[in-house]
This record gives sequence, C-alpha cells and structure tokens, in this order.
Amino acid sequence: MPYIKQVDRRDLDENPYDAESSGEVAYVVTRLFQRYTQNKLGFYALAEFFGAVVLALAEIWWRVIRKYEDKKKEENGDCF
Repeated sequence: MPYIKQVDRRDLDENPYDAESSGEVAYVVTRLFQRYTQNKLGFYALAEFFGAVVLALAEIWWRVIRKYEDKKKEENGDCF
C-alpha cells in the first residue's frame, strides 16, 4: 500500500487523474481495486480484476513501451 498523506488521498479520491508520482498511481489503482471488489470479494472478482490489470499492462507494453524500446535500440544499438 502506498503511504501518502491523508490530504493527498482525499485529493486523489476526488481527482484520480491528478496522480503525479508512482506512489500516487499505486494509491489510485489500490482504491480502484477496493471499489471494484467492495461487494463481491471472492475468487472470481479477484481473478477478474487481476486479469483486467494484466491485460491493461500488456496493452501499455505493446503500444507504448515496446515502441520506445525499439526506438532506443535503433538509436543506441542492440545489446543482445
């Protein structure tokens, strides 16, 4: 759990898109998890949320990180 100040938590609860640090992003994801599983905490809800996060990360990798890495490999040469 990211340990950020109470006032920052309240601000992020109202405006999650204002997250500016990795700790704040982790807090927002944690709150999203808590809200999503609030009334349905069980294996299915946990697996469903986890799967959604994994697929979102995979999409970010495919669309953003991979392109960045390919660009840097061309600029600096492959290390493999």
